[in-house]
Amino acid sequence: MLLLPPAPPSQTHTDLAAASSTTAYVVVTLLLGTPTVVISLLTYLWTRRSHRRDARGDELDQLAAQLQEVFALNLRLKRKPVTDDGLAPLLHWRELLEAAVDRHSALWVPLETVIQRIDEYAKTAMPLADAVTGGDPGTERTPAGLGPREARSLLIHAKQQGYAAAELKTALLEAQQAVKAARKG
Repeated sequence: MLLLPPAPPSQTHTDLAAASSTTAYVVVTLLLGTPTVVISLLTYLWTRRSHRRDARGDELDQLAAQLQEVFALNLRLKRKPVTDDGLAPLLHWRELLEAAVDRHSALWVPLETVIQRIDEYAKTAMPLADAVTGGDPGTERTPAGLGPREARSLLIHAKQQGYAAAELKTALLEAQQAVKAARKG
């Protein structure tokens, strides 16, 4: 076995000090760097989540505004019997809500109910005056000039329309509640 002479004491002490100094730097770097990286990563993930939540909240706010517009339109239409021409704005909103169903799958049931109620309301549209009087230009077009059968038919249509408007109002209120719940959740 070959024995090496021991190193001079000054070199061993210097090497040992350098090694412990390097180890200390590594330990300090790990102790300070690791929490910094972890905190940075958590901050990034939290910010990303917040932005997604804000974007979803904006979409839900837009949907709530659309439902409010349909609600206001329903109240305006409910004041008097409506013909097919008067339902055009409501049918426009129906198409917009139908597009919203695809974007908000969690709200599918209440939105689909509103769409069905709009369809039921559209089916109760009052016939135009020409359809009631037969389209004869000389025929009186006032309710007083209608026969009992035509007047009864119009009254039934008006009642059905009032019921359909009330059902639409209920569906709209339920959909608005569902949007509020989704906004909070």
